[in-house]
Amino acid sequence: MIQSVKVGLPFIGGDIWIGGVTYIEHIVKAVASLPDNERPRLFAVITDSTVRNYSHHEPFISFFDGIIYLGANYKQLPAQIPVPVEHVVNGNELFQKIDFYFPVLSNVWPGVPAASWRPDFQEIYLPELFSKNEIISRKQGADKIASQAELLVLSSETVKKDFLRLYPNSKPVIRILSFFSLPDSSLYSGDPVTVQRKYNLPDRFLICCNQFWQHKNHLLLFESISLLKKAGYPVHIVCTGATTDYRTRDYFDRIKNAIEQYDISDNVRILGFIPRSDQIQLIRRSLAVVQPSLFEGWGTVLEDARVLGKSIFLSDIEIHHEQDPPNAIFFNKKCANDLKEKLLVHLPNFKPGPDLGREELARANSLVLVDMFARRFCSIVLESQFLFNRPIDGVPSALWEELSAAMSGSEDTPRTKTTVHLNQELKKGQKLVSAIISTFKAERFLHGCLADLLNQSIANHLEIIIVDSNSPQNERKIVAEFQKNHENIIYVRTGRTESLYKAWNRAIQLASGKYITNANSDDRHHPRAYERMAGYLERHEDIALVYANVIITETENETYENHTPVGMFRWRDFDPATMIKGCYMGPQPMWRRSLHKTYGYFDESFESCGDWEFWLRMGAAEKFHHIDEPLGLYLRSPGGIEHRDPQLSAAEGQKARQRHWPRYQKIIMERARAGTLPPEFKQVRDENGNIRIQL
Repeated sequence: MIQSVKVGLPFIGGDIWIGGVTYIEHIVKAVASLPDNERPRLFAVITDSTVRNYSHHEPFISFFDGIIYLGANYKQLPAQIPVPVEHVVNGNELFQKIDFYFPVLSNVWPGVPAASWRPDFQEIYLPELFSKNEIISRKQGADKIASQAELLVLSSETVKKDFLRLYPNSKPVIRILSFFSLPDSSLYSGDPVTVQRKYNLPDRFLICCNQFWQHKNHLLLFESISLLKKAGYPVHIVCTGATTDYRTRDYFDRIKNAIEQYDISDNVRILGFIPRSDQIQLIRRSLAVVQPSLFEGWGTVLEDARVLGKSIFLSDIEIHHEQDPPNAIFFNKKCANDLKEKLLVHLPNFKPGPDLGREELARANSLVLVDMFARRFCSIVLESQFLFNRPIDGVPSALWEELSAAMSGSEDTPRTKTTVHLNQELKKGQKLVSAIISTFKAERFLHGCLADLLNQSIANHLEIIIVDSNSPQNERKIVAEFQKNHENIIYVRTGRTESLYKAWNRAIQLASGKYITNANSDDRHHPRAYERMAGYLERHEDIALVYANVIITETENETYENHTPVGMFRWRDFDPATMIKGCYMGPQPMWRRSLHKTYGYFDESFESCGDWEFWLRMGAAEKFHHIDEPLGLYLRSPGGIEHRDPQLSAAEGQKARQRHWPRYQKIIMERARAGTLPPEFKQVRDENGNIRIQL
């Protein structure tokens, strides 16, 4: 489905702001790493004003599926731009070629399917670094976004918090897209020693990869290097990045004067802007990275350190704590002495890189993060088509209308009661939901299953419990990779193969979450599925279980964002009288863990209908709720447990029905006498005139 969607990405950034270039590079490389049938087509959009920055984007231009030139001077395009290039002269023609445009940098493109992007609100925190005119301009752009944009993408929860504090009643739907660096093999295949020698650098050096802008806080870094030298521990620091700050023209002169006054000219090497490939190899070779910045929207330098497994000394600003890369050492952003002390403690233990073991681990972990990042982008693209009502090729009109109606009626906005309630009630690390997984011969599904769960909007409050029922496949290795970065994953392997419901019972007994949900390894979820379901249970204490509709696919390992729908299970609303006829709680319900104290656990003698038997056990006395929108993706497969042996499923269904019939018969008869019996029941009289109910 999503492979038919065309996305236009403009050139942003250049000599003055290389961060914009890097942002586009991260998106394009991450999305291009997905299978062709699971991603949209990406087109570079070049204009008369951005063509001069082509050289900055050229190293990754091959990752695009095509190039579109929007402008009048088509014949003056540089010869190095690959052909063919599609030519359009205005926005109307552009949106005949593409279905979605992103990012609209700090502005709005009204009336078209486009998303705004605001990197940060630095001028609110550091107004002294901006001219009055620039502060006014930035505010006007933010005002337009808040009042006119339909869709706003931000890089972090920190920036989102700032936006909503400034614009609590803003119009746009807000989505978070945090980027991560693709662990491309070229990063690790270079020769860092050769690059070190190219720049005539010593063996032991720290590296700081920032443009020389005032908020990057180089002065504090150089003060700490001076303090180290005075303490008898001279350290070499290598700095890369452009040496001009358009806001403070004399800032680099102040930097040079400070280096001289601190008497550290022999300790500081400023390389300026160097090729990205050289910068990566110098990071690998360094002892560690230092990032002293006073403000960031989402730090690229941190992601470079993450993907290369490098230790990094970080200023203690909020966004750095949100990114929280491994091997981070935080210091007070305003205290050079604190940075000096941290360097004194740790540097004696650091050696010149590369550390191949760390890099191997970082590469494996980064592959997971980039996959999540890419699929999150795809989710935003797909959602935009519903938001702007642009039907996708290959989706039948009837299904499109049903999905569109469900999504337009959803609560997935920044002002939902669900989001507000959970944000107010949850504490960091608290486990609200325990997702239980039974795995047996499910190796091909498990990576996608765990990535799907960790993509949930309340992933920080989610506990994942995997019971490996003595599977002959290597699920253990997949789980181990995820556990390196996620402490909320619990793995148990049994000594022998056990039934599905025995595995579920094991997991429930280990669970600490307030709510339980079964996460079948081959199913997937809307990114906010657990937030909505848990949110409903939080707001309605009289509800024991919630269930939602699911979209049906017959293609393995698709995602909720990128799938080929063949239908939908739109379940009926809950009525205890109808439960006895069949199970309609679906494959992905959520229920209160406390129910197991009252009703026990799943009957382990069942193989396929144990969940229905448990719902029947409590459904006569408890209330369930149907969330009438699609929150899951269900794989319909002949190998599914409910399809492998239809005769067994039918026999177990009859067993469950007979076991609980007396209680439900009472409910049904009371409804019959009250005249409120659901229409699917037939009332007949026997030869003695007594009412009988036919199921």
